[in-house]
Amino acid sequence: MVSNDDNSTLLQLGGMANGSATENLTDTAASGETGSYQDLTASQTFLISTAYSLQAFIIILTNVPVVVAVCIFSALHKKVHNILILNLSCSNIIKGVLLLPVSVVCIQHNDWFRYSAFAKQLFKVTGGFCNFGTLMALVALSLEKYIYIQYPFQHTRLFTKSRILIGVLVIWLVTALFSLSLTATSNDLFAPSTFNPVNVLVLSMLFVFPLVVLVYTNLKIAAVVRQQVKRIHASSRPTYDSSRPSFLSRYEIKAIKEGVHLVLLYFLLYSPSTFLILIEALYGHMPDIFYKHLLCQLVLYIYSIVTPVVHASNVIFRRAYRKFLTCDRTAIAPQP
Repeated sequence: MVSNDDNSTLLQLGGMANGSATENLTDTAASGETGSYQDLTASQTFLISTAYSLQAFIIILTNVPVVVAVCIFSALHKKVHNILILNLSCSNIIKGVLLLPVSVVCIQHNDWFRYSAFAKQLFKVTGGFCNFGTLMALVALSLEKYIYIQYPFQHTRLFTKSRILIGVLVIWLVTALFSLSLTATSNDLFAPSTFNPVNVLVLSMLFVFPLVVLVYTNLKIAAVVRQQVKRIHASSRPTYDSSRPSFLSRYEIKAIKEGVHLVLLYFLLYSPSTFLILIEALYGHMPDIFYKHLLCQLVLYIYSIVTPVVHASNVIFRRAYRKFLTCDRTAIAPQP
């Protein structure tokens, strides 16, 4: 029997899980457990299915232009940072094409998923691959940006295009191994009375580690920008007093705003699903838990929609989008 606590793990990793799937109807009736797709009312099923379908469409619609722009225009794909943005958008598209549509099918037709061990493992692996791949791409993008700001000369030497491509391949190999390893996990990863090292590993990989990387890298970027602005002021004004309080420059404000937006978006959209799992693990099964998990997943997937707006909306990308939409294949100005 698969416990409700294992279903929380499946939902965190793949956005889809059955609540208390059993091997036969007798066991299900005897156990009195809840949380399967059959626990959803008709209105809840319609609402979740419609929302998932709409999200899948919007994710594809917002991320495909990024992929096309980077692949077509040399001014974009010559920059290693844009290759990592391309990688992040590809991970989002995989989620929109693979995870969400099949999730809708399983919500509408739950018998196959409810009683098939293969279906449960398939969704665990697929969900882990999609979500973990997105998080790995996000971490790689943040680290590359931090090194570019903190160590610009070393960045040019270390982050060549070939090395970035190899790094992207390594990211997806690690993601595949991680998702395949989920098939060997026990069914009580988040048992209410236990909190074993596996739990810590899963949660750190899926929520805590990317959050720490985002906070650290963006704080360091803001500090470096402020230091550089002070140096410019000191060189342009010999009588400049570095100890004198001064207002933030527009460059500092821009760096701080970008960092705050990235951290807040990640925390606000990823934390509901993680906190719900922890609360359930600590305090036991809650009423209507499966529906709440699905709603948290709806919030989580918004991140795949806003990613292009956050990472691929500068002047060069906007110019590439206009040329792409107007079928203009002429070269665009190089990215500064």
